[in-house]
Amino acid sequence: MKKGAITVFAAAFALLVISGGCGGGSDGTGSAASTTSTNSASTTSTESAPTTSTESAPSRSEFISQVDAVCKTGKARISSATTKFVKAHKVNPASPTKAENEDLLAEVIAPDLQRQAEEISRLDTPAGDDGKVEALVSSIEDGASQLEQEPASAVQGKNDPLERAVKLAEEYGIEGCSSK
Repeated sequence: MKKGAITVFAAAFALLVISGGCGGGSDGTGSAASTTSTNSASTTSTESAPTTSTESAPSRSEFISQVDAVCKTGKARISSATTKFVKAHKVNPASPTKAENEDLLAEVIAPDLQRQAEEISRLDTPAGDDGKVEALVSSIEDGASQLEQEPASAVQGKNDPLERAVKLAEEYGIEGCSSK
């Protein structure tokens, strides 16, 4: 897997951790079990759309801080859920199998990414940024869906389902959600 390729939102953290077991990039911890922290509650509703109220619209900087908080919480959930997954599935943290990595992506990471996308979509957006935020949320949802449906592709490094989300987040100025 390309080092640093999947670097947005909480999936970045977990994907880089588990990719160390696939012969790819690493966040420096080297194993899937090195993450610690609560259970991933998954919600996949995508009905909410970003809203902008001209009276209370946050600045771009305030919005980015709010998104960073969503990501930080998501990273903690994924870290905890990864630890629980490793224990429940008796994963060897030094050498998780391809199937274990795929299951982690589909069962833990993808659902939490969907949850983070939903949480971001509920935030008030800066004036004039609705389209940019909608595109970002959509790209996160699409990436999470791909991870859930085709985790082998990501584990094998054949594609980066979050590449568009990474690009859009970086263009917007969101950096706190990446593992870079």
